[in-house]
Amino acid sequence: MHLIVVRLWILLAGLLFTSASLAASESV
Repeated sequence: MHLIVVRLWILLAGLLFTSASLAASESV
């Protein structure tokens, strides 16, 4: 069960990272 929670957090962090990098590239 804990693996699912960890996987969700990793997925969430990945989405935040990609959205942040996309926003940074768009602002350039």
